[in-house]
Amino acid sequence: MHGYGEMAKLTGNSNINIGADLTSQVYGGGNIALTQGNTNININSGTHTKAIYGGGNVGQIQGNTIVNINGGTQETVYGGGNQATVTTSSVNINGGTNNNVFAGGDQAKVTNTTVNILGGINTNVYGGGNSADVETTNSYVKGGNTKALYGGSNQTGTVNNSNIETTNGTVDTIYGGNNIGGTTLDAVVTIKRWKYY
Repeated sequence: MHGYGEMAKLTGNSNINIGADLTSQVYGGGNIALTQGNTNININSGTHTKAIYGGGNVGQIQGNTIVNINGGTQETVYGGGNQATVTTSSVNINGGTNNNVFAGGDQAKVTNTTVNILGGINTNVYGGGNSADVETTNSYVKGGNTKALYGGSNQTGTVNNSNIETTNGTVDTIYGGNNIGGTTLDAVVTIKRWKYY
């Protein structure tokens, strides 16, 4: 499911509200089409076994992407796109049960990312992408229960600046950099309050 066009350009904003079970991928942008505007996805309920992308598949987003996770059960969520670049992407985790959450994209660069963890039960949260570069990542822990938080990306990718700040919530493990591979050039972790066991 795509927010808008297959190949036709969208000039304007894309808004998607999810409140049902889905077994297909969801894109805030288009498949190949360019989106000249912002995308916004609200995940409210349902079980989602395939990835949800704030950006497009191949189609570039000339704007900002926002994904709000309010409930439901998610296997994978990306603030950015699959193979489509995004300038600024944000993911706000307010609730739900979330296996893998990436503030960035899957295989495409995002310039600046932000993830706000306010609630939810979260297995892995990444300030970066999966196999993707990010210039600056910002990860804020303000609530919820998170097993692992990475300031960088997962499989590969270069992250220039990684910033993590915790003020509330429960986090088992915090990593300033990447997970499996790639490089994080500079990482800053600020722990103002951290519940751990």
